[in-house]
Amino acid sequence: MALNRILADRLSWTARGERLTKAQVIADYLEGNLHFTSFSHDNVTVGIFGNTAVMAGHSTSVLEYKSKLFDAPRLFTDVYVKTNGRWQLVVHHFSELAKPAVSVANKGESPVDESVLSANKALIRRLFEEEINQKNLTAMESMVADGYVSHNDSLGPPSDIKQTEKFLAAVFAAFPDAHVTIEDMIAEGDRVVVRNTWRGTFRGPWMGIPPTGKEVTWTGIVMWKVNNGKITDRWANINFNEVLQRLANDPSKVHEARR
Repeated sequence: MALNRILADRLSWTARGERLTKAQVIADYLEGNLHFTSFSHDNVTVGIFGNTAVMAGHSTSVLEYKSKLFDAPRLFTDVYVKTNGRWQLVVHHFSELAKPAVSVANKGESPVDESVLSANKALIRRLFEEEINQKNLTAMESMVADGYVSHNDSLGPPSDIKQTEKFLAAVFAAFPDAHVTIEDMIAEGDRVVVRNTWRGTFRGPWMGIPPTGKEVTWTGIVMWKVNNGKITDRWANINFNEVLQRLANDPSKVHEARR
């Protein structure tokens, strides 16, 4: 089945606050719960960064899902990862826009306020600089909304702001000079997607692995949801298994460290 090949096993598919797994998405297609009346995307941007691709855009598709009509315009973000020579969808999120009262002259134009997109990008840049590069562990507290959740797809279960701070403290203990560089940033609707590179010298124990004193580099794709100037959600895909393999003096310790 084509969907089974296209969708990654760790798929995160979120719509209207509901998160679906790969199995649930495939089941909905097979059971006829999802039916498109029309299909249309515009203002689509695509960025390819090595084995990761990010696609964001505006959709005016009309569909029925479990007998409910979805005809409001939407902003969507998709993240694909290339594995074994095949691109697979790992993250799909969309948020509905209020139906705009538009004239024929501006019909189809995306009602996106560029000043909001710029402010959202500036917020995320500030977060990386203050919390990570300046090692201010509490800086993020003023940037997130109540109920903030970090969906750590590649690092573990969802966490709140305090758990995020505890995790970063452990990172800084192991990599005191850790520094993150924003390689690319895309903003669309209420989402900001960042491709970043971390670098740090391994000077303290990390997940049961003794320090080597060597510089380590790892990369990630992170998506943030921003509402009224505050971060509400974070989704991350980070190549941490590869990082552990580089850190471990004995590769057999990698799986042991992740338990």
